[in-house]
Amino acid sequence: MGFEKLADFLDSLASTYRLPSCDCIVYHKHEQVFRRMCGYSDKEKKTPVSPKDLYWLFSATKVVTATAVMRLVEQGKLSLADEVSRYLPEYADVMVRDNFRYDANLMHNGMVSRETLTLGGELKLRAPASAMTIEDLLTMSGGLGYDMETPAIKDVLTATNGKAGTREIVRAIAKTPLDFDPGTHFQYSLCHDVLAAVVEVVSGMTYGEFLEKELFGPLGMEDMGFKMKPEQLARLSALYTCNQMTWEHEYTGTGSPYRRYENYESGGGGLFGKTDSYVKLLDALCNDGMSKDGYRVLKPETIENMRTNRMTGSRAEDFLCMRRYGYGYGLGVRTMVDNSKAKSPIGEFGWDSAGGAFALVDTKNSLAVFYAQHVLSFRPGYYVIHPTVRDLTYEALFG
Repeated sequence: MGFEKLADFLDSLASTYRLPSCDCIVYHKHEQVFRRMCGYSDKEKKTPVSPKDLYWLFSATKVVTATAVMRLVEQGKLSLADEVSRYLPEYADVMVRDNFRYDANLMHNGMVSRETLTLGGELKLRAPASAMTIEDLLTMSGGLGYDMETPAIKDVLTATNGKAGTREIVRAIAKTPLDFDPGTHFQYSLCHDVLAAVVEVVSGMTYGEFLEKELFGPLGMEDMGFKMKPEQLARLSALYTCNQMTWEHEYTGTGSPYRRYENYESGGGGLFGKTDSYVKLLDALCNDGMSKDGYRVLKPETIENMRTNRMTGSRAEDFLCMRRYGYGYGLGVRTMVDNSKAKSPIGEFGWDSAGGAFALVDTKNSLAVFYAQHVLSFRPGYYVIHPTVRDLTYEALFG
């Protein structure tokens, strides 16, 4: 197997994009066939990247959440058609912006405020045309936004002295009007955060406890969770933000902008972990849902359901704004629908993260790839680095 081109590409990122560090792992049929660690994990650039390093996983958390929810669906404890209000009663009273002109391109790129798109200037509300379902949440079609600074959230944090948990924050999220009727559009949002609260209600555990019991423990995914211990914080890879004017990467600190509240376990972006722990979940998923040690994460038919594209009509047009070229979106994951410009097969799936991570699952070839970096607001990661890592992996393995 010739991974020289992939190794050279990863080595070049420091000079081409000034990336401080990266780590890439490839698993094929349950075996690690490639790993490359480049750069330095500390802001002083003295400590080389190592397998012990931890990363905020940001939206790579969503793949974990989708898997967790689908386990409950398999167990008959949850249905995709269930109304969210069955588990979270406050979502029975959620309202929709009646005079709001939803524009996916403008909203996704942050080009306008919601006030600008509110026709007539004064917000009017109505009941939704249909109830929000579990499938709506998994497909990012719930009508929610991605604002964690709403008055309702601030109020609950004040009332709890900053100690509000997942269930309390998600209850506050319901007080913000939806941007559209559930199921009618795609909008990247807090849908997976709401799913974490659903899991808590169904399982009777905190979201973190559920993940440890059902996924992290059985799969041997060490150093995964929501709250870092001091020893773990000492191993956190330095986090940077890309300056869009200078393309310099500025040290951000140790905190995650998606891990703002002490007891809030965000299903959409709150996890941290090691690359060689996270990839164990991907490895199980790519091998028909079974780990190397024989732990069944999901059934093959459930994985097929996850990766089945749901983006049609207006939702397909909305998803184009994400610029994940060749992909549609299934149940919590992107899914390859047109591989004319990619080397991965139809049905390859996964997601990425705000820090630049990239997760790939291919059940046809029993292939899993996880690439990690720790730079926020770095657009070439999604549009150049991720597709290149993907295609060079397939070139190395299959020619």
